Amino acid sequence: DNFSPETLESCSKPNEMKACLFSLCWFHAVVCGRRRFGQQGWSRKYSFNTGDLLICSNVLQSYLDANLIVPWDDLRYIF
Repeated sequence: DNFSPETLESCSKPNEMKACLFSLCWFHAVVCGRRRFGQQGWSRKYSFNTGDLLICSNVLQSYLDANLIVPWDDLRYIF
């Protein structure tokens, strides 16, 4: 429900957006699934939610739209 086809196509680089967004969604699911094991290995408790994922997708789209070529190094650093 969060990512409509119109949202994905509104990016200047829709194929790259879809690929990176898939990775963000996968990472988000792993982090959310890991919560059930408690704080093991984490310095503090944080409740990851859909809002975090939406903000990351907004940052991703902004970076893709603002650059002529995909800034892979920047995206790897940010995410």
